[in-house]
Amino acid sequence: MKNLFYLSLVLLGITSCSVDHEEKQTNDALSVFNLSVVNDPVTQSFGPAGYVTVYNDAETLYVKFVANQGHKLINSRLDIVANPADFLDTNGGNLPPGKMGSFENQGGVSEYIYEFPLSDFPESCIYIAPWAIFTAGGPDTQHYAGDILGGNDHHELWWYFKYGECALDDEVVVCDSAYMLSNPETTLNSYYHEKSNVNWGWYQYYDTAVFGSSEVFEIWAGAGLNDLDKGFQIGTVTVSVDANGIVTAIPTWFYTSISNDIHVYVGETLPVKRPAPGKFVNSGDTNKDGKFYIIFHTKSCWATL
Repeated sequence: MKNLFYLSLVLLGITSCSVDHEEKQTNDALSVFNLSVVNDPVTQSFGPAGYVTVYNDAETLYVKFVANQGHKLINSRLDIVANPADFLDTNGGNLPPGKMGSFENQGGVSEYIYEFPLSDFPESCIYIAPWAIFTAGGPDTQHYAGDILGGNDHHELWWYFKYGECALDDEVVVCDSAYMLSNPETTLNSYYHEKSNVNWGWYQYYDTAVFGSSEVFEIWAGAGLNDLDKGFQIGTVTVSVDANGIVTAIPTWFYTSISNDIHVYVGETLPVKRPAPGKFVNSGDTNKDGKFYIIFHTKSCWATL
């Protein structure tokens, strides 16, 4: 007996900042500058390690770094500018942490809050680049947070985001192809006997999947030739098999992208001819013997300058 498989795809939408205006301004401080009170905090992710939240109370701008459960914040850096061109990046368009303005060595805490007078920011829109080091008991990990991509190559990527009344006309949207990284690495090129420069991507084969189990895989973008040094990780996908043999694939994104066009293949065998990612056609069923193939592909897009 064969069971229908079910692909559960959870997409994250873009996070936008909402600025409320009152016709009658009663706070004298707000009449001096244009960065109005934002009732809802703006939050960006440090991936699996934590997140940063920005908010204000009409007098003070707060930037709060928070470690996720099981992680600790070691230290953090922060740049806030009126224009992205004001970031003290290198000639390559990269933003080394050592070039960032505000710095605190927290030494292993759950959260830390930077505070700045709102009067320091006369602009209606500011750009925030946060960076942090976290630990979860093993090696320390470094992360940027944001939904706008900085940097000119995949080796020195950094992220930042807007806060306030911000326009979109200074940005462009870029897209990149991404695949779930198999473990161990099994490339589609090798399976279909293709040249390494023709295409790239991975597939995962389950020989004896345990019903009721799940496994987390990395999602990598821009890794042409299946070379991770050319790409960067944009998230994870959790592949689960329930007690009835139903397969689910649920992605978690490290960054708030504008869109994620997802294509997933699950089947007892791979197609005879390699299909284009947008033309994955699932047979609709898998055996309850714990053996199946899965390919997870996404075309992810985000804002950049």
